[in-house]
Amino acid sequence: MKALVKTSILLILTALGYSPIWESKSMSCYDLGFLGRVNIDKTSNRWHFIDGSGGGDNVTLVSLLKGLPTAAAEDWIASLVEQHPSLKATVSAAGNADEINTRIVRRGPITTSSLLKQIAHDRFPVEVAQQYCDEVSYCSVNHGSSGYGYGLPNISGGYGLITCTGLTVNVVKADIAYIKMPESRSTRCLLFMGLRDFLAYIATNKVLSDDSIVMFSASLVNRVIPMLQHYDEILYFVPKSRAKNLTLPILQTDCRGVIDMSPTYDGFTSYFKWYVAQIKHLAA
Repeated sequence: MKALVKTSILLILTALGYSPIWESKSMSCYDLGFLGRVNIDKTSNRWHFIDGSGGGDNVTLVSLLKGLPTAAAEDWIASLVEQHPSLKATVSAAGNADEINTRIVRRGPITTSSLLKQIAHDRFPVEVAQQYCDEVSYCSVNHGSSGYGYGLPNISGGYGLITCTGLTVNVVKADIAYIKMPESRSTRCLLFMGLRDFLAYIATNKVLSDDSIVMFSASLVNRVIPMLQHYDEILYFVPKSRAKNLTLPILQTDCRGVIDMSPTYDGFTSYFKWYVAQIKHLAA
């Protein structure tokens, strides 16, 4: 079934009766009704909401559109491919859509001045970022372009990074970061959507005493469930966006003790934005 994730999202949406509301050379935008507007990256064959949140591969999109679990969504795509010969040409045998055509060139302590400036811009103590994050240089396998950022290693050997311009990127492979405390027998886990919320929590509380998981995309929610099922209590610092509407019901159905922590930063769209506001207030 992994090959099916290479089936073009554009052709799948066409088969479902959707048409783009605008297109460019590299991107198409669709209005998917209850799901809202999404952008499709023609190069990577991945989608995300127009506000940059959520996203994933074609299996994730079909799962959301049709209300199907992952395995059933894969079966649905396989059936569609059989019914529409034009889709068969887009299927590649090499395929895991979470794989990204980048490789890591170097990793180590955070020392580059532009990254240190970005950490300061985000109001994080440098020592917090340096304790949990690495500086990573990477390059594109196909095009030779390169970049660098700081971030957390994920469980598949890739990284979720923040670049010197503040962008968030995944390198090598998009996956989750799992921070397990040494000798931990904790029955509680902290769950974050993005690196900034994770660092903001540590900066606020001065210490990390519970196991933590960082999702770098809402599309990874099914990936995190087996790990969370070992815990009795899960504190979910979910952004107030479509990511909350998509992921919170799934987690509350499949895991016990899931607590929506967004009321603790009421008035802000994320824990990170609440944190920045507190820092500015104290400095005023």
